Amino acid sequence: MTNSTYALESKDSSTYEEGYEIFLKRSNFRERILSKFEELSVDVRTKVPLKVFDVGCGNGEMTKKYLQLLKANPEHIGLWLTEPARTSLEFAVDNLRKEATVVYAEETFPSTQDFDLIIASYVFYHLTPDTLVNLSKQLKIHGSMAIMMGTSDNPFKTHPGLVSSANHGSTDKLQPILTILEQTSDFKISRHKVETLLDINGLKNDLGLTDEGKMLLGFSLNKNYSSLSEKALSAVDEIYAEAFEKNAGKVKSIHEIIWIQRLK
Repeated sequence: MTNSTYALESKDSSTYEEGYEIFLKRSNFRERILSKFEELSVDVRTKVPLKVFDVGCGNGEMTKKYLQLLKANPEHIGLWLTEPARTSLEFAVDNLRKEATVVYAEETFPSTQDFDLIIASYVFYHLTPDTLVNLSKQLKIHGSMAIMMGTSDNPFKTHPGLVSSANHGSTDKLQPILTILEQTSDFKISRHKVETLLDINGLKNDLGLTDEGKMLLGFSLNKNYSSLSEKALSAVDEIYAEAFEKNAGKVKSIHEIIWIQRLK
């Protein structure tokens, strides 16, 4: 994977970034994902020193939380970072210096092939499934890879009125490659669903979605809100109505951690 990079799908950056911040404030997704990661990473935490590679680290905020859960002395963690957005990458390096020794921080993948842990947190939307094979080869024997992604159970992606609008990046597209890896007997794979809640209270009024609601929807669909059809907006009304009827104004959302360990 030397000298390879990955392309982010086009999106309206203003609605996407602001929508992401709204999502983080209104969802317990971060806490639920981190709790499951802590549970699954018990074996990783016994290794000293640790070589960790974060694929698509963004600004390093989630990387920092994952590293802290490993409970290792920062001096014992060597960290490799890949992120195509240079400004975010530079911020991540500054953000993570106290958590680990940053060995590599570039827009392309490193050539190193002996990682104890590879983290791919909400990044496979932008990668081909075949990349999973290449990443698995970069693990040490008994090394692990944690893939965090949304699933096709998410209402903003599966509602018939939103299917054509949604960015259908989900763990489903990795299944053929996961099957191949497991059939070789070189890898042990476990999958863990994590149910989260998104609070939509106050995001819609008699005039329709508020500005905050529009930004959140744009993030959820990876789309510019103004480009959505009447059919899509009607679908949002149905999702909101169901959330208030069944769950006090909260939308249930399913995420998944795929944990891959290299056995030999």
